[in-house]
Amino acid sequence: MLTGIDPIFYEFLNMVVASLSIVVVVIFARYLRIEAVEGRLRLRDWLRGRAALRHQMGISMLAICTGDGLTRGWTWWARFCANINLDASWMREFDFFPKTTGIILTLGLLCAIRVFAPDSWGRWAWAFCVAIIALEAAFFAYWHY
Repeated sequence: MLTGIDPIFYEFLNMVVASLSIVVVVIFARYLRIEAVEGRLRLRDWLRGRAALRHQMGISMLAICTGDGLTRGWTWWARFCANINLDASWMREFDFFPKTTGIILTLGLLCAIRVFAPDSWGRWAWAFCVAIIALEAAFFAYWHY
């Protein structure tokens, strides 16, 4: 028990968060679709940073919940298979999947930071995040490769 949490309970938590994330993704996707259909959300406004705050946050929450839900669903399935001795070796062939979902989650978090960082911070919030990510990448590269 490296995490200090019972492995079965950890598996359960991943399953619950993954399934709830699906519901949240559907809700946010529906909301953004309705806003777009009714003309209140336009792609060009969002790309220029002129979309309404509620739309910017809706998009970031959609990305966060999509990335986190898919990552936890993947983790749940791997742990579930390990706990019941089911072969999950096929998952190695799809190693791009958790990497992709992690990138989606990261982009959603960066979007949320952009939306809610105080104006007085300017671009420093982004610069700080990039610096933290670079330090973490250097740490992992040094210790794991």
